[in-house]
Amino acid sequence: MSALRAVKTLFSLFTVLPVNADSNDVYELSRKFWLLPLIGAFFGFIAGSMLLILNNVFPPLVSSTIVLATLHGTNRFLHIDGLIDFGDGVITVGSKDDKIRAMKDVRAGTGGIIHAILFTLLVVTSLSSLPFYLLFLAPFAAEVLSRNSMVTCAAIGKPRDEGIGSIFVKNTKYKSLILSTILSTALIYTAGYLTGIFDIFSNVEFVIIFLLLIFSSCLAGIVMAEIAMKNFECVTGDVLGATNEIARSVILLVILVVVECLKLTQL
Repeated sequence: MSALRAVKTLFSLFTVLPVNADSNDVYELSRKFWLLPLIGAFFGFIAGSMLLILNNVFPPLVSSTIVLATLHGTNRFLHIDGLIDFGDGVITVGSKDDKIRAMKDVRAGTGGIIHAILFTLLVVTSLSSLPFYLLFLAPFAAEVLSRNSMVTCAAIGKPRDEGIGSIFVKNTKYKSLILSTILSTALIYTAGYLTGIFDIFSNVEFVIIFLLLIFSSCLAGIVMAEIAMKNFECVTGDVLGATNEIARSVILLVILVVVECLKLTQL
């Protein structure tokens, strides 16, 4: 039952769906934060399905823009707001307290706006550059693994004394990172099997590619935690949201690099 409460809270906190969750449910999710890739699978299914359908109607850039806008809207713009706040805090010159105040300021500054524009462009152009056989699996994997990056960041970082994000950081241990990685593996392998990706890649190729993506996902989370600790001496909810947005672009870029490398090996 506790796992079901945690899953219910995932949809309550991270989607626009009318799912109610109380403080006890939030605490239950914080103890099972490793379930976060499940909500990534939900968003990944939306992104992959939409990209497949829309690419038959619109040019790739238009389709990708609509997909990303849908993801942000379904997420209540929660993570992109975190990226903007994170960008404002990181570029602020001053003490830790100055940086945190800038991050918590409701007004968007130059750093936040530039971060949002750059990573939005990276995601849109990456999605529009995907080959047909990865139109579903690539965004699905990116959404799942970006949540694994969030779990990594929470496990590595230290919590702040206040804020809902501090609960997740405080209760996320290295065990959660291991469980999140296992869950991400199962979700992406299942999606790969169902989409027939093994007809294109051999089992060995798929394993190598997936290990590279997992490594990139964990590395993105570690780097984000280190940046946050250096600037704010803590990992906040805004940092976790920023991690999701940045890790999504990192995963998609890694996928594109792998695709190009495979093309070169086939020449």
